[in-house]
Parts: sequence; structure tokens; C-alpha cells
Amino acid sequence: MKSSITIDRAFMTARINALATKKIFWSEVDFQLALAWEIKQTLPEADICLERRYMNDSGEPMYIDVCVTYQGRLYPIELKYKTRQVEIPDADNQFISLKAHGACDLGRYGFLKDIARIENLSKKENFERGFAIILTNDPLYYTANQRKSVDIEFKIHEGKTVGPGTLAWRSEANWTKEYPPLTLSGTYTCHWFPYDYPYDKSGAFKVLICEIEQKN
Repeated sequence: MKSSITIDRAFMTARINALATKKIFWSEVDFQLALAWEIKQTLPEADICLERRYMNDSGEPMYIDVCVTYQGRLYPIELKYKTRQVEIPDADNQFISLKAHGACDLGRYGFLKDIARIENLSKKENFERGFAIILTNDPLYYTANQRKSVDIEFKIHEGKTVGPGTLAWRSEANWTKEYPPLTLSGTYTCHWFPYDYPYDKSGAFKVLICEIEQKN
């Protein structure tokens, strides 16, 4: 008898909430492996591949963090893990030391680029839906700031809607040429939720999940 589970935003939220009861991650790779294993435990019949290579519309290779194939349908997942420097105890009272990533403007850009990459994959025949997920304890990602900045089009704070259309830097500085404009075909409204790790009393960790639908 086939499972009737639907892999959608609610499913991914439940997997993230399950992880929150267990651990904080040392790194983005740690997060990637933990989520893949959590999905496999929930859907043993699913095929899960890490860093799977696909070719984009320009014929260039791109690697997707976690690819889930379930009942013949493809569910690509891209992850970001952006932290401020902090030490957090685990269940054994050992401290997990997280480094400061900084450069939130580039972190936001990278997250939205993940969405664009999955939109590119959405044209594949067996694509069902995809997910871009970011976990952070840095409020600069999820808190609105009224100050005008060069990355205003890449903001992803709570309640912000991005797409459809082209997103670009409000600057012509040379460094922006390394991060070209992004074009999104979908519309994504940012709704963050807490990552309630029981040994972190700061309440700073939050998660954003954007669901990418199949394009006709």
C-alpha cells in the first residue's frame, strides 16, 4: 500500500520542527545531512540524493543540496544556514560554537538565487515542487529595516513579498558584477517561524521555507 503523504510546505515544516527538538547544527552540511535523514525516516521508500548535479538552461552544471524522489516525482531542496557567533549547549552540556557569517546582503542574495535555481528545475517533466530553506539566528535576515540599502530588492524579512520579476542591486559598484540580477517567475511571501531548540534560550533561531511550484 502506497503512502498518502504529500510533500509540501506543511510536510517540510514538520520535518524542521522535528529537528528542532534534537539539535543545533555545526554547519550547513550538518543541516543538510540531518534534514535528509529526517525525511528518509519519515518516507523510507523515498530515494534521497545529496549534491545531485543537473544542467541549467544555459548548459551549466548546478548542484542541488537534497533531492528527494518520491513516487516518481522530484522534490529538490536548497538549504542555507547563516549564524551569528554564539555558543549553545547541547543535551550533554557540551557547547556548540557557531561562527559569525556576516555579509547578510550576500546571504539574502544566495537564498533568492536558490529559489531561481529550483525554478529552473521546475521545467523538468517529473518535477512536483521544490523548497528553499534558510535557518538563522541573525535578526538582520528576518527583521524589517526601514533604512534604504543597496540590497533592498533582496530583502526577505517577515511579511516581505519577492517576485515575480528581476531583482538587482541598487548600486553600480564593481563588486555587484560578481552577483548578477536574479529573475524569479513566482511570487514568494516570507513567513518565518521559530526554530525551538530546547537548549537555546535566546529565541533567535528562525526558519523561512519558500515553496516553488511546478511551472507549465
